[in-house]
Amino acid sequence: MRKLMGVLMTHDKTYHHLSLQLICDMDSVMNNDALRVHPGLREQIGAVFQRIKKFNAELIARNEELQRANRITESERDNYIQLFNNSPVGNLILDRSGIILQANQTFQEIVRQRATALVGKPFHRFLNENDEALFLYRFPEFFQNPRKKSETYRLNEDPGEPRFIQVSGYKGWFHSKPGSTVPENNLFLCITDVTKRVQAEKDVRSLKDRFQHLLESAPVGMVIVDYETLTIVDVNAQAMAILGTCKEGLINKRCNDHFCPAVSGSCPIKDKGQTIDRSEREAVDRDGRRIPILKTVIPIDIDENKLLLECFLDLSEQKEAEKQKLKSEKLQAAVEMVGAVCHEMNQPLQAILGYSQLVAQEREENRLIRWSQRINENAIRLGKVTRRLMNITQFETKAYIGGKKIVDIDRSSGYPPREQGNGEDIGSNAF
Repeated sequence: MRKLMGVLMTHDKTYHHLSLQLICDMDSVMNNDALRVHPGLREQIGAVFQRIKKFNAELIARNEELQRANRITESERDNYIQLFNNSPVGNLILDRSGIILQANQTFQEIVRQRATALVGKPFHRFLNENDEALFLYRFPEFFQNPRKKSETYRLNEDPGEPRFIQVSGYKGWFHSKPGSTVPENNLFLCITDVTKRVQAEKDVRSLKDRFQHLLESAPVGMVIVDYETLTIVDVNAQAMAILGTCKEGLINKRCNDHFCPAVSGSCPIKDKGQTIDRSEREAVDRDGRRIPILKTVIPIDIDENKLLLECFLDLSEQKEAEKQKLKSEKLQAAVEMVGAVCHEMNQPLQAILGYSQLVAQEREENRLIRWSQRINENAIRLGKVTRRLMNITQFETKAYIGGKKIVDIDRSSGYPPREQGNGEDIGSNAF
């Protein structure tokens, strides 16, 4: 009986057949005539027989559960193998020494090596020689606690453009080989080719360096303003020189405190929707003095931050030069006008002076009358010059002696030009 119970306790695959055979044998024993003379023994054997049948049913159910769990485990293992081999990132399993135990197809493509050239080899041998020592230094700590860690290394390849990989992972009980049955405490690595990302980051850093160099060396003032708050983020040396202040005096200040002072809400880019603004504005320096500037503003993005780039040129010297030019032109116009007046009035005044002297010396009546007429004619001529001066509506000049110019009173006042040397061309009815 003990031998039979020992057979019942086994979980071998032959148990089901043995248990069925045992139940049949027990039925034969129970029906044996020899037990009829021993009713007590028959009852004991019957009780044992019922327990054996119950235990058999339980073991059959457990065996079915084990078989179902085994099928699930095999399916999950197959799924894991499929996922491991076909993952879009490189997958490795390393032991605590950093030896490659398994490598999926993606990692083989990343390092351009077959699995046979990878398995059993130290992982660091596939890294750039300058990164190999760094990996070996970090690996013990990384193996113990790889969670939330990510490291970037260069691959060991022929000279040329380097390729970069990002390494992350976690510890777990993994089989050292696909067919092994006993898992080991190994390291699972995810390897991603980040060469393009690293190159893009390098290009971005290069552009930022070039932009910073341009910002500092530009011959015009440059200010970077936060798009949302309209506060100053950065300024170049030329902007500080124009405003007569240091960077600390401008950073985090609102832009319209120093540039184009205006009512809040009137920014051409942010508030009015313009893509570019180029106009003459005013800047306010440290002492509150307003400086005329020519400013150009465009929206830009740096590190995913929306900003405004303001470039401005100090127009103070230009405005002063224009002011002096206008002043000089007005002075020149006055000089030319005075010259014209002197020219036009000098001849009749000289004539009046001469005839007056003759009148004072003459005693003959006829000559007195003739000299008086000449004085009257030249006085009328002066009146005409005065009238034409009052009617000037434009500015026309003519050549004068000594290479100078004087105002052409006739053309400037809209009268037809007089013949040269003719001082008698104006009738007496014009005054």
